[in-house]
Amino acid sequence: MGYRSMTLLTFVVPFLVITFTVPGCIGVVGIGDKETTHEFARPPGTTIKTYVSILGQPERIERDKAGSGREIWTFPAYRGSSLRWWGVVLLVILPIPLIVPVGHEDVKLVVEEGYVISKTARESEFLWGGVCGFIWHPHSPDDSGFKCGLGG
Repeated sequence: MGYRSMTLLTFVVPFLVITFTVPGCIGVVGIGDKETTHEFARPPGTTIKTYVSILGQPERIERDKAGSGREIWTFPAYRGSSLRWWGVVLLVILPIPLIVPVGHEDVKLVVEEGYVISKTARESEFLWGGVCGFIWHPHSPDDSGFKCGLGG
C-alpha cells in the first residue's frame, strides 16, 4: 500500500464515519412553558374523587378569589418528577443547552360542587427555532439528506 492509499484511509474513512454517525446541525431552539386547557361538561362528569384515586393527594387546594365556590386543585404532573425548563439550545454539531429549571410540570383542576369542570396541564416544550444539517436515517434512507426546518 502506497503513501497515497494510506492518506486516503487516514482521512477519508474517518470523515465518512463521522459524517454518517454524527448529525451535523446548526441552529437554535427556544424552550419554555406550554399550558393546555380542557373544559368539561357539567354533571354527569368526572368527580374529583376519581382524579384523587389516580393522581394521589394534591399539592395544594386554593379557593377561587372571585367567590364562585370553585376550587383549584394542583397535582404534580406524572406523579411529580418532571422539571420545566426555560432557555435556548444552540446546535453547532452537538447541542449546547443554555437552559434553567423554573419549576415542576403540574396539572390544575378547577372543581365546582365536587365535579371537575376544567383541567390545565403546564409543561416544557420547544416553542420556536430553526435547524439545518445532514440527517441520516438508517431505517429510512429516503428521508436522509441535508434538511432545514423552522418551527414555532
